[in-house]
Amino acid sequence: EVQIASAEIVSAIIVGDGRVGHMMKVNGDNSDVMVRSTSEMKFQINKNPGGSGKDGPIYLCVPNSALEELVKACPEERHKDLVFMGSGNLGDFLESKGLSDCTQALIYFVISKQGDAPVDGITSLNPEGLSCAVGRWAPDLAKRLRKVNMSCNILTPEQFEVSRLERLVWTCSVHLVAKANG
Repeated sequence: EVQIASAEIVSAIIVGDGRVGHMMKVNGDNSDVMVRSTSEMKFQINKNPGGSGKDGPIYLCVPNSALEELVKACPEERHKDLVFMGSGNLGDFLESKGLSDCTQALIYFVISKQGDAPVDGITSLNPEGLSCAVGRWAPDLAKRLRKVNMSCNILTPEQFEVSRLERLVWTCSVHLVAKANG
């Protein structure tokens, strides 16, 4: 809580103009820039028109299938600023790219359609919420989510690994039960 309270929202590049990217842009810093493609991201990082996103977080609000191309397009000196937003199991991918220390987030919220308010994944068993982040930009992300009354816990790498594995087991079991029951 202290990290979040003392965090300043830093001008960011938000990659992806879907529901999550749009929510991040609307509730972030006025100088945030949203980009929709790899080429737009490269231009923003290299030229940084208006000074936005020069050394702040680069939120990757895209499907996992787009991550490979975006990581390749990001200059190595900015890899430390990548923020992997999602619900997937990225451990092996990040390790293979040397990005294990990047900021990662496990998102437990739903946005029904672009422009709608997000619905937090708070449950009676987890009233503090399940969304969590680890890494350099975790306080920035948590502060942004708090602006829309969303939870986001900042974890240690060990705690995050436990949450990541819990999410993987939960996803596998729910999908298996759903598939078995049509």
